[in-house]
Amino acid sequence: MSALTAPHSTLRTKTVVLISVAMMLSGSANGGSDPRAVFERASSSVYELHLQDENGVAEAVASALSLGGGRFVTRCETGWNLQQHTLQLRKDSTVLVARLESRDAQNALCALVADGARKLPAPRLAGLPSAGDTVYAVSNGLGLGTGISEGVVSAIRGANNERRIQFTAAISPGSEGGGLFDASGALIGMIETSRREGQNINFAIEARQLAGVAQRAAVIDAAAQEQSRFAAEAERLVAEQKWTELLQHADRWSKRHRTSVDAQIAKAQANEGLNRTPAAEAAYRAALALDASHRQAAFGLCRTLIGQQKTDDALTAARRLTADFGDELDAWLMLAYTQAMAKRLDEAEASYRHAQQLYPWSSGPLDGLAHIAALRGDTAASLDYRRRAHHLARNDTGAVMRLADAYLAARKPERALELILGQGASADTDGDLLYFRGRALAALGRPQESSRVLRLSLEHKPRSPAWVWSAIGENAYAQQR
Repeated sequence: MSALTAPHSTLRTKTVVLISVAMMLSGSANGGSDPRAVFERASSSVYELHLQDENGVAEAVASALSLGGGRFVTRCETGWNLQQHTLQLRKDSTVLVARLESRDAQNALCALVADGARKLPAPRLAGLPSAGDTVYAVSNGLGLGTGISEGVVSAIRGANNERRIQFTAAISPGSEGGGLFDASGALIGMIETSRREGQNINFAIEARQLAGVAQRAAVIDAAAQEQSRFAAEAERLVAEQKWTELLQHADRWSKRHRTSVDAQIAKAQANEGLNRTPAAEAAYRAALALDASHRQAAFGLCRTLIGQQKTDDALTAARRLTADFGDELDAWLMLAYTQAMAKRLDEAEASYRHAQQLYPWSSGPLDGLAHIAALRGDTAASLDYRRRAHHLARNDTGAVMRLADAYLAARKPERALELILGQGASADTDGDLLYFRGRALAALGRPQESSRVLRLSLEHKPRSPAWVWSAIGENAYAQQR
């Protein structure tokens, strides 16, 4: 079940709101900069889209925009099978039945048709805005009813089909698919997503790309359908971690569609899963040759270069990440890690601190600073950073293990053991936590108990069994001395 909006307190299912923006051309210039006027024009054509199962139960929520003539466009969420649901558009007492007409897998867009809405006019489209322009988001955030928020365009990101409008107008889960309008009430784009780790870092796909979906809906392209099938199968194989089958599938896909970026991405993912890092690097480079601004390919290339210890190439790739995706935490973390790998510790520290300024609520920069402190031999500072990172991510097992490791490095095994035992049932069932528990017991001079816990760790499949066996060996040696 989709989780885009919070359910109403009296409903057990989730309602999807689909915004159809049927804007009247007359009066668009009168009071165009008045938020009330923008809201009046947009909210008059707000619809709810119910994706119902065979029992008439609504299962998911989203928002969408009317393109006129009974055509609508919405954001297709992962896992939605619109062909197997009854689609209803509702407004007040009006109920319209809609159907799926085409799917743009690359941009996660779906074109719908509702025969009962053929008389709706087409919206007035605006050109691409500039940074600083005032914009209005109209949507049904959190299922609370249609509302409007005001903000500005932060930047235009990417290029061509990857181009997105970044804006600050407040949105919430359930706003996806809503409308983004300029001060005159013209449609700029469709609300696409929000970066949850940031504040007011929201994105919209430009309106002129939406019109393309409607045009493609009239004559469904067989090649696009085949691409969608390839993509769906690749997504399934990734989820099931069937890397050999994925590689074979990606090879067939790339031969059929030589210009498909997604085929190269699938090939790269398969090779990474099979630990064939050089082949994964080659596939990511092939994807970037087809689309130089492709985010997943850019990050994947940098990751594979790091994995191969190609320090200079990794630094070049990481610097490009911060140039192209400078508002993203992962870009700065990857640059900092690469700088640390190159033993440029001062530069790495500066990058981690920049990331911390951008995302003060994230534990990632603090973990990075802890790593830098450890490389400098400053155990106390490293432990302090790990504590602060754990404070921000208490429910993250990785943060717990990193703090336990820092306690052990600081020769405070009793604190490490206390931390692990404080994780409740996981302390007895998580293979990785059991490994650190065993190390703490060994440091406390309890090798027999430590070995018992470490063997229990092996039963619960730790990520690095070799580390566990090494610790068991150390215990055996200690008992023979």
